Amino acid sequence: MIKLSAQRQNDLLQLLRPPARSPGLSAQEQQILGAVDHLLDAGTRPRAVPSGTFGTDQLDQADDLRRQMPGGDDLAFKARLRQQQFAQQDKVARHVRIQPPSANHGTLGNSALCQTGAPAAQVAIWTAESDIETMPVTVTAAPVTGVSTPVAPGIAEFSTATIFRTYGVVMAGTRGFSTNFEFDLGAGVQFTLAASSVALQVGVEADPTGATGTIPLAGMLSFLPIEKNVQLTRTRFVPSSTGPANANATVPVPNFARNLVVWRSIPADAVTVLFEDGRGNTVYEVDMAAGQTGNMLTPIPLSPEVAQITVGLTGGGAYHSLSLIFGLSF
Repeated sequence: MIKLSAQRQNDLLQLLRPPARSPGLSAQEQQILGAVDHLLDAGTRPRAVPSGTFGTDQLDQADDLRRQMPGGDDLAFKARLRQQQFAQQDKVARHVRIQPPSANHGTLGNSALCQTGAPAAQVAIWTAESDIETMPVTVTAAPVTGVSTPVAPGIAEFSTATIFRTYGVVMAGTRGFSTNFEFDLGAGVQFTLAASSVALQVGVEADPTGATGTIPLAGMLSFLPIEKNVQLTRTRFVPSSTGPANANATVPVPNFARNLVVWRSIPADAVTVLFEDGRGNTVYEVDMAAGQTGNMLTPIPLSPEVAQITVGLTGGGAYHSLSLIFGLSF
């Protein structure tokens, strides 16, 4: 390669460059001379380009940075180039990290193949490094596939003979405070709570008929609140009575429950709903008369002393299946 001094290059450029607006050169000749000019001038001195004609791109940044780091290795060069790119992005929209540093050590999401009646499976967990990281945490849980629709005919674990009543369990708190509650997972749910430690489990309730099956459920944790929220519910299913004619069913009140709605599979059943304290004493009673529109449409508030709900056929007798839908304070 022939190296020319800066003065010699300038002399050659003066000889090669035609006068401005020379009518004696064709467009092709001007392109050829322009290419020679670029090769002689590349990397030796800045070119005179009118301000604002061209914007800088990544190649320009790389060229400028390479001239600033003549002795740097490739790794250092790439690191500096990445820093410059981030700095330019911050000028347009500054990057803000919403996750706490401790999120790097947690499992923020996963899926599990859940079996009816089996213990709930843990799919996400996060614990802050200190209570100063207590912040809003958004919980999302949903089935990976349809809840009661089989994926393909003949696959036993997705058989329509099994009713999948899916639910989730959250354990959350901060420092010495910790609590847990269950919620209906259904077709998917999302809500926000504040804590410095959150664990999420998903599961499927046992089928009263004894049918078994599995379904994939998933969950995740994210940070900062969501824009909208719907009240969570926890449904307790009471199967049809098969015992004595005057048998009743007692269901404990779930954590964070604030109200109750009772739905009947057979509206013709006259059902009595007893709201009882922890000793089994009746705090108040609601009678649902027989009728085609006899389902409880208005939620009944739960007073603080109500610990359990007892349901049965008014006047005694066998009853059909019931759904006790508890509204939670989320």
